[in-house]
Amino acid sequence: MQEDHFYDKERSAFFLSAGIGLVITTLFVKYSFGKPASSLGIETLGNIKTYIISILLWLISSSGIYIVFSKILPSKGKKGISALLGIIALAFFAYMSREAYLFTGEGSTTKVLIRCTAFVVATVLVYSLYEERCLFILKGVILAGVVFYFARVWYLNCCYQNTYTPWSFDMMYNIYHTSAYIDTIGDIFYGHPFVGMESEVYGHYALLMIIPLKIMGANTKSIGILMGSFAAISYVSIALALHLSIKQFIVKVASLATIGVSGILAVSMYWQSYPHRILFPALTLLLIAVFGKMKKFRTVLFFSGFILTTSALIWNFETGILCTIAWSICGTFALGKKLPKIVNLIISFVATVVVSSGAALAILNIYNHHAGGEAMSFMDLVGYSFTSGFVSHQASPVPIGNLEYVHMVILCMICGLWGLWKMLIKEDSSSKVMLSLGVAVFGIGLATYYVNDSDGGPTIIMIYLIMAAALGASGIDRSVDLYSLIKKGLCVYACVVIYVFGAINWDFRLNHLNIEPTQAWEYDSFQAFADDVDSRIAPDTVGGGYGTTALFLAMGRDRGTDDFHFNFEEVDGSEHFIKFWSEEVEFEGYECVDHFCYNGTNFGYFEKIHSEEQ
Repeated sequence: MQEDHFYDKERSAFFLSAGIGLVITTLFVKYSFGKPASSLGIETLGNIKTYIISILLWLISSSGIYIVFSKILPSKGKKGISALLGIIALAFFAYMSREAYLFTGEGSTTKVLIRCTAFVVATVLVYSLYEERCLFILKGVILAGVVFYFARVWYLNCCYQNTYTPWSFDMMYNIYHTSAYIDTIGDIFYGHPFVGMESEVYGHYALLMIIPLKIMGANTKSIGILMGSFAAISYVSIALALHLSIKQFIVKVASLATIGVSGILAVSMYWQSYPHRILFPALTLLLIAVFGKMKKFRTVLFFSGFILTTSALIWNFETGILCTIAWSICGTFALGKKLPKIVNLIISFVATVVVSSGAALAILNIYNHHAGGEAMSFMDLVGYSFTSGFVSHQASPVPIGNLEYVHMVILCMICGLWGLWKMLIKEDSSSKVMLSLGVAVFGIGLATYYVNDSDGGPTIIMIYLIMAAALGASGIDRSVDLYSLIKKGLCVYACVVIYVFGAINWDFRLNHLNIEPTQAWEYDSFQAFADDVDSRIAPDTVGGGYGTTALFLAMGRDRGTDDFHFNFEEVDGSEHFIKFWSEEVEFEGYECVDHFCYNGTNFGYFEKIHSEEQ
């Protein structure tokens, strides 16, 4: 092969700049953790600032270095440069492959190693020597089967119709967390205004659930069905986005199976993340992939996408702002060709954020005005989850080393840098390029949850780790040049990631088998309990604290309070109220006249004491 064919100046500049940017970022992170009390130390800056500086440092340094190298590198190939680039890249991907394989644990068997190696070698060889051009119907049937199976698994794992059931942890865990999620839903359904209580930390999603609950009925059965459906829709959207963006059948099937078992919570019910923080990112990624496929009507689709980004901001600001940023990338090509792509990108970003945020805030204010509430500011839309007090309260020491988030950051940054290079330099707007940028935005953005509160586990970022790996593995082709050689190294690393996390999480697909015995899908017995309570309490009874929203929704009543926690000031003055039962608790002016029990969960029924004079 001729050297000038093997070498490419622009691609070499890209690889060098990305690699040197990684080295610079690594040195900063090592310094920050090595000297935590220094001005740039992790203790001084905090988890999130250190993380953001690291990402920006990689992005900015790589961009600047690329500009320099694209000018100073020789136009024709040099054997030394080509050999050095190839050796460094392949050595790096070999090292990262080893690190990824270590997740299988010290006790991993020879069979696991053989299977992982066979999967990697088969994928690399097949797509290095062969281009898929047959068996389209069979492949389509297999893909449809995989998508249907895991969509069903996700549905069953999130469809908690009866929230008074234990699974993995005790019953109170589920009652506490479902109350934290559904209290706002109950309040908004009955026309309460948004007042900034704790459950609104997850967003103003309740506003988007009014219509389906009006149709289905407002109770935890309907909410559970909706949450299961949202989970299934999220998985299908992710699957379609990957299907539209990559060609390699083996990579698609393997990555979809791994996402199916790694992208859903492994223990108990936690709607706040699954599917709450997955739904709109998944829909946005699908729309981005569709945009990449379309050649006409891109401008119409782009501005129509503002409906999605506005809804995403109402639903949950943290993921909504990432949806807005990711969707603004499409404006680079939707706003015409008169201006440079980087200018289009900046205009698109500003317009998408301003219009979507303004529309979301306007809709919330219209509702609050109608509900008799106060006007909402932009900070009310953002919520106090972005305040320094809340962030510091949630923070825990961030670990460093061979961890999932490190692999996610590396793979997502590779996708992001490659996507920016292809979009801004090569003017490529294919589905793969656009989806790579979208995955990078969500992966890098949502990793802030993990680096601030690593005790919550890495599951929130696993979807984007595997999607980034799938996009990396799909770059392999039959070409024989430096660029393709490095892509083969990336493919090996990406395939190891896909296989390892699929293997170690494979049994999670059976989690739903542990849910059925808890009666989480059995709502009739809880409804019977609620009907009995309804027949024994006064019409003016209000409810306060954990679990009361589920009970009052089943009774078809407005619980009459707003606070997620029990607040005596909210019920004081009422003739009757219900709260989670505790024998040690007494309230001045009230006596507990009855209590109700369901599966070991007790509620006290308190009645106001009237003096003889009254």
